[in-house]
Amino acid sequence: MQVKYLKEQLILQIPPHWTIRQLKQTLQSKTAIHPDRQKLMAANKKFDDTTTIGSMGLKGPPYCFMLVGTPDHKMVVTAEVVDVFDDFELDYWPDEGEIQDKLQREESLRNAIATTQINLISPIQPTKKLLVLDLDQTLFDFSGRRQTQTLSETMRPGLVEFLTNVYKFYNIAIWSATAWTWLEIKLIEFDLLPNNNFQFTFVLDKSSMFSVKSLRNGKMITHSVKPLAIIWSKLPQFNETNTLHVDDLSRNFVFNPKSGIKISPFKYSPETARADRELFYLQKYLCAIANVPDVTKLDHSKWKDYKL
Repeated sequence: MQVKYLKEQLILQIPPHWTIRQLKQTLQSKTAIHPDRQKLMAANKKFDDTTTIGSMGLKGPPYCFMLVGTPDHKMVVTAEVVDVFDDFELDYWPDEGEIQDKLQREESLRNAIATTQINLISPIQPTKKLLVLDLDQTLFDFSGRRQTQTLSETMRPGLVEFLTNVYKFYNIAIWSATAWTWLEIKLIEFDLLPNNNFQFTFVLDKSSMFSVKSLRNGKMITHSVKPLAIIWSKLPQFNETNTLHVDDLSRNFVFNPKSGIKISPFKYSPETARADRELFYLQKYLCAIANVPDVTKLDHSKWKDYKL
């Protein structure tokens, strides 16, 4: 059996009558990840801890799994005390002429391309476009956890339905300004990774972002960006014509304004949770334009008013 974990390929001798739980206990000794925090994925198969390896109908041997989880020694604080920096008030979309030091910007992009590695979580659907989604305050408000009784309340209304429906038309990727350790915890805690209704193609964290300087109202502002060219350099089947980027911070797609879709930030409160319908409208828009040959020909700033 082969289990892929980060950059490692773990080779195990596991009898077919063993359960997934027994496999997880074995993996704990090799990865220091508690079985309750392990997420195993295998060729779109549905299974739980009581499922036996031999009953899964996997191709092999060797049987192949992918493992996601955080080792015990990296669980330095609990998710209850995580603070998410709220920088919405600092958001703006600088014009091309406002971005300073273009040579430095280009060098930063080259460095980011050189250091970024994209590990596919699920196979690319070759006939479908790429949808890149921000996480915090776009899909949920993790900072709102203190105001809720359950974790699911901090999910933006309609999130699972949104991901399920757009997955029929898009390869879905997550790009968050969060470190991978916390990003992984968030996706697992929200039961988004893995999920039987949709799959993420890959996930990027803040290590693939870099900062640029822009002139705003006569003042120099430093802010981070998410250049899609990093993805396109690694996955050449995607480009500006078939990639969309949804974020609550418009400056994150300043390098690719024709691919960006600005969504209002989701800041949890009982009132906003009842009123928020952003993902329902966005779902309709994304499904409606799924077959448009070149998404850069659309004015995404008016996505809420789009009509077929």
